[in-house]
Amino acid sequence: MAKHFTKKFREAYEEVLRIAELEGPERGKLAFRDAMLALGHEERVRNLYRVQDKLTKQAKFFIPNAPQEQYLKTKHVRNIILKCRQVGFTTLNCIRALDYALWESNMRTGILCHKLQVVKTIFNDITKFCYNWFIRDWGHLYRPVEKSDSNTALSFATDGLGRPLESSILVLHDFRGKTIHFMHVSEAARIEKDRLVGSLNGVPDNGEITLESTAAGRSGEFYRLWQSWRSKGTTAPYKGCFVPWYKHYPENLEEWEMPENATLTNRERELLQSYKGKITEAHIFWRRWCIEAKCGGDEELFENEYPTNDQDCFLTGDANVFSSSVLKMQDRNTRDPIFVGHLIADGNKMEIHDDPKGCIAIWEEPDPSHTYSIGADPSGGVGQDNGAAYVKDNKTNKLVARIWGDLAPADFARELYKLGKFYNNAWMCVEANNHGHVVLHVLKEMNYRNLYKRSTIDEMTNKPTKKIGFVTTNQTKILVTEKFKTAAKEGKLIILDKDLISEMSTFVQISGKSGGTVKREASADAHDDLVIAAALTEEMSSARDWDHESEKNYEPNEYVIDPETGFIIG
Repeated sequence: MAKHFTKKFREAYEEVLRIAELEGPERGKLAFRDAMLALGHEERVRNLYRVQDKLTKQAKFFIPNAPQEQYLKTKHVRNIILKCRQVGFTTLNCIRALDYALWESNMRTGILCHKLQVVKTIFNDITKFCYNWFIRDWGHLYRPVEKSDSNTALSFATDGLGRPLESSILVLHDFRGKTIHFMHVSEAARIEKDRLVGSLNGVPDNGEITLESTAAGRSGEFYRLWQSWRSKGTTAPYKGCFVPWYKHYPENLEEWEMPENATLTNRERELLQSYKGKITEAHIFWRRWCIEAKCGGDEELFENEYPTNDQDCFLTGDANVFSSSVLKMQDRNTRDPIFVGHLIADGNKMEIHDDPKGCIAIWEEPDPSHTYSIGADPSGGVGQDNGAAYVKDNKTNKLVARIWGDLAPADFARELYKLGKFYNNAWMCVEANNHGHVVLHVLKEMNYRNLYKRSTIDEMTNKPTKKIGFVTTNQTKILVTEKFKTAAKEGKLIILDKDLISEMSTFVQISGKSGGTVKREASADAHDDLVIAAALTEEMSSARDWDHESEKNYEPNEYVIDPETGFIIG
């Protein structure tokens, strides 16, 4: 009898063997079925199934590790798991899904995969592998009658002993339109919202769902549900389970010993102090090894793949443009705005009206002695991405105000005009692509003069000229976001808006299939309108080296403008 069998299972199985010996094999089969049903789902999971060993690829009986065991003891009807890599929750729940399908009548279970190419891997290497070994180990006692067996599904008609099952297990990329009673979602943070929500809606209210993932930035349904659990606790729809790396790694702690002459880094000393009694020098030595062996020497990648806490890991992800260290540094500056609402023009004055649904947010009111820059990313119109703009104080380097809303281009232009006037006739860099032409046209009609100009070639005369607005191409997008990234890293830009930090956490760089081209954009189900607006603000701000001492006595309308560049002459 296998060493891993629990006491309850041993006692039940020994009784089955006794019955089979006394009353014959057919009676033994019935006794086995009844005993397993009486033991219940979790005892069966702990005893009946085999998985592939990660190193040898040989079959071994599944024994829950510490995080898996904790999950089994504390799980709820709805669960959300934030974890480090390779803990084995997908394996565990594949076994659970198979167990339900093998033993429970009218039970449809499913595994939702984040990538289409992962579907067959999970089905063949986990689900089918477990099932085939179950038949080898226990088929002489219990062998359900298969109804169908495809590349991604198993279904059963009866239990082979006269009891109908009509159960199934499916491993799919999308469950929309299907009814599933038990669903595990693998890498949920990397599944677009429409597919995830559509699949989850197929699970009845009393059905079980587990969302499992490593972090992938501050956006998406997984992040929203995790934050909901953190803020609401037991009243949240999903119960959270966080598995930091030190709770699972190294798997053989006694084999990792820090060399006597090793010098600890500041981060390592911080970990030992902050997690005293949880993280030891053996953990630190394994962490060093993992960074070099599994994370390409990238400590920030380790923090994402192997999180220490359940918040910092959301600040970075796959191919993020902005590093977690920059995001953490800037996140410390964020605070709620002092005003949210509307700006209303009253002659030459600008009045502010509170409205929690307003598109204007202000962190610091204008200082008459300061100059300001605005970057604006117009929306494509109502119902599309939000129009966004930021105001930067060129003396303090703070982003002090924002426009953000579902605004038609002409309405967005009018809000920009008011915001620019409010901030001392701020210099304004507006994206000229698509609907940006409408925004610029309205601003010119309203006689707003302090607009960014770019060098270009006139189409008619074929001569160098200046045109209003910033044209975004793949190349210029990389350039301005890199300039923004550098300013944020060096503290030449201070971010007060936590919504901008969230968008920065999901702004990624993607390489083309050949590796010769790259592009920067928001990750799936995320947005980058605030990132682009902030980048254009920095473009406007850095287009001229603002000399505050020489300019502070100028009235905004008395600035002398260089006709070649469109910027103030000092």
